[in-house]
Amino acid sequence: MAIKTPDLITQAKRFDENTLRKFLQFLNHKIPFKYQVFKPNINGKPQGSGRCIFVGDINEFIKFSKQDNGTGMVCVGINELRNTNDITGITKLQALVFDIDANKKTKFVSSIKDHNYAISLAKTRARERLERLGFKVGCIVDSGNGAHIYIKVNIPLKRVKSREEWFSTDVYKKLAVIEKKMQKLNDGIVHIDCLTKDPVRRMKVPGTLNYKDTQEAEHRMCRIVCLLDDPAEKENTKAFYRINPAESDSTFENADVKSLTKEQIRNMFRQDKKMKDLYFGDWQKYGYRSRSEAEIALISKMVHYHFSNKNIYELMDNCKIGKWQDEIISNNYKRRTIASARNFIKAAEYNQ
Repeated sequence: MAIKTPDLITQAKRFDENTLRKFLQFLNHKIPFKYQVFKPNINGKPQGSGRCIFVGDINEFIKFSKQDNGTGMVCVGINELRNTNDITGITKLQALVFDIDANKKTKFVSSIKDHNYAISLAKTRARERLERLGFKVGCIVDSGNGAHIYIKVNIPLKRVKSREEWFSTDVYKKLAVIEKKMQKLNDGIVHIDCLTKDPVRRMKVPGTLNYKDTQEAEHRMCRIVCLLDDPAEKENTKAFYRINPAESDSTFENADVKSLTKEQIRNMFRQDKKMKDLYFGDWQKYGYRSRSEAEIALISKMVHYHFSNKNIYELMDNCKIGKWQDEIISNNYKRRTIASARNFIKAAEYNQ
């Protein structure tokens, strides 16, 4: 039986100020924070951003949410940003966020059965797995399609100059380790990602309408499933620091990628001038500040074209950028560079 599409104008009036206020109090931002509305997709095609500003406090956020609810997805920046909209402005992580995304079998939205399954998984097995790692879940949100799990932390970050630099940090590697452990719960219905791996990520807020696509079979409310009075921020931060970042070095190191033939590789270089330039040492014209940056950019391109680790090692031994061949360069540098490139490409493909 077909799902009836609720009248959107009526749904837009479904705004739960109390729920939204509780969630923003849970986040507990101390400086102006990000408010953003994403316009609804049209048949799956993104339409960009609506209102996108920094707000000074919870009341200002709620004021704009009332105005924009029902016009798209109302979102908040989970981590505080200073003086910029990109990763260079992140100074600390305030929450670990895990997305339990249910398959969208019905048009642009999960079925009721799969939706409920994702929420149940968040409340039970996903929560239990995080508790075994030492974390206390502070909030579980029904996103409208699946579930979001929030763990409050207070993790200071060194300022980074680029996403590539962020992917090489111990904090990112710890997040990758936790994600890998959580993804053991993936099945044919749900897929789990650690959204904090993108620390500037905006998240839809509970108390508002999840209006993601104009052709959705059903527009659902985003709501709080459970919220603890004590978010256990200090305990969670200690648990995070106990995670061993070295476990992440092998996350993509042994990627199951079939090696390309020499002819396939030659064709890739013919098609991609930048990759060819970088390989033959002409990297400074692209604005890279160091040989390390240039090498990770080159290897990221190789990963994008599905080069195996064997392909990459063999090619980089003759790369004219030169750092790879330096006598002082360890095998750990090479493994970390490839792992960072694979992480970067995976994150980029996920955010498309």
